[in-house]
Amino acid sequence: MDFYHGTTTAFELRVGGYLLPAIETGILREDWRKKHTDKVFFTPSLLSAEKYAKKAAAKYGGEPILFTVKPSVPYYNINTNEYISDRAKILAVKEIIMTKPIKKSLPKSRDHFFAYSITCPYRNAS
Repeated sequence: MDFYHGTTTAFELRVGGYLLPAIETGILREDWRKKHTDKVFFTPSLLSAEKYAKKAAAKYGGEPILFTVKPSVPYYNINTNEYISDRAKILAVKEIIMTKPIKKSLPKSRDHFFAYSITCPYRNAS
């Protein structure tokens, strides 16, 4: 099963790095949350990861970004589409959700994302 984590480019996370819990980073999107601050969250649902990414970008700025992650063992399912573990390795960029056009002169098609994805610093090095 593949797992995803939705966040924002504002945090400058990189492929090969790790997602760390709020207790270590001091970053907690849900200010009201008291449980699981020592865990990272991820999901097998792209739709859920996209929702979380958009909320993170709205709060912290940047563009919503989806990572494919590999959780540390053990990991736990805490509800239908939500899992937690102590940390998770970032394996790949799944998608950057552009909320603003790169240039106004570009057509509003999916093709205009290609130019950005080639030079994007979050893109997998290959």
